[in-house]
Amino acid sequence: MPLGAPAGTSAVAGLQVEVAVEDGFRVYRVRHRGRTHTAHVPVQGRPKHLAFDFERQRLAEVAPTLLVRMGAEQDFKRIVEAAGALGGKAYPALGWALLRLPLEANPAAVAHKLESQGLAASAEVQLRGAVYVPQ
Repeated sequence: MPLGAPAGTSAVAGLQVEVAVEDGFRVYRVRHRGRTHTAHVPVQGRPKHLAFDFERQRLAEVAPTLLVRMGAEQDFKRIVEAAGALGGKAYPALGWALLRLPLEANPAAVAHKLESQGLAASAEVQLRGAVYVPQ
């Protein structure tokens, strides 16, 4: 869910998402399997992007990091530039790279851009606190 999402209700990835501003907080409510999951993010302060973590059944903050799977023909420097990344680290023998994005960047939008332009085989957002070991 992007920063400053407008108030209202919409469907995102098959989930019903409601966004409201209450007492200085942007309140996100996601309905999944008959339960409502809620997150409060201060309207003022450091920007945050949220995603629903299906495994943990909760809203989680999206880290400003992307896991990018690269094909043999894909150029790491070009990927970093296209993503507007602050930096990154390529692991060519493993076929993937990690990109560090600016806090104001929308990681999901950057991932979509890299995939749709054919710059990466795939790009995945990372959730804060989640431990992910690429295979």
